[in-house]
Amino acid sequence: MLSKKSFIILSPIIFITCLTIKAQALEYSSYIFTIRDIIFFSYKNGTFIEIYDSSDTLIWDNDGNTLDKGKHVRVPYPEVLPRANEVYKVCGSKKFAVLTGDPAVEGRGVSGYYAMDANGLGTCKELYTYVPVLYDDPCYVGHQFFIVFAYQDNTQVTVQRDVGNGDYENVAPTFTLNKGKHWANSEISNKYLHIIADKPVSALTCHDQSYFAPSAGGRWSGTEFYTYLNGIVDPTNAWPDGQKPSPAAPARV
Repeated sequence: MLSKKSFIILSPIIFITCLTIKAQALEYSSYIFTIRDIIFFSYKNGTFIEIYDSSDTLIWDNDGNTLDKGKHVRVPYPEVLPRANEVYKVCGSKKFAVLTGDPAVEGRGVSGYYAMDANGLGTCKELYTYVPVLYDDPCYVGHQFFIVFAYQDNTQVTVQRDVGNGDYENVAPTFTLNKGKHWANSEISNKYLHIIADKPVSALTCHDQSYFAPSAGGRWSGTEFYTYLNGIVDPTNAWPDGQKPSPAAPARV
């Protein structure tokens, strides 16, 4: 069980679920770090959300409006957030998820992360997430995927895209995955997604590398994991003796 002061950090882009209970008007809070933006996902109707800076000064409260289930809101830097590469406190009246980093910036962001549900789990029956704009650099073309992994046989999965901040339509017909199998899409670009399944699944946005992977039980430690090892080769990265990674493939660890 997570403690009353826990938060979860996943990568340069960070997916965080706020679970900390505090004795103020907004019951759930966490401290987060972002290099640029903050994106909130609501799992309950009527969720109030606030952001405080390091001096505990309120800097954003969604104009006092609530965020209903299935909806999201992006809080951008520098239009709203005063500083990049900064720690902020985020608070909500109900449990919610937060994506931080630079996934929604124009052009290239560093984007690799699994979605989390409202309880901080990476495998579950319902997830909300965001897939960034596809980057057209030759090093990245063909290496940017959105992937759903199944952990039990005969798992029915539906992937939907947002068409109106809370209204969704299917990306593809509902499909079935068996344990250890995956569904991948390399065409989804700049879309907020809703993933529904009758058994727990995970959802990986893989436009770059370096992220924690959830275990089959949903938590971020365990004995069985499914993930994807990307084969991006960026010439700005130095590979020893000119070596390049071998072609990527889904992996079980």
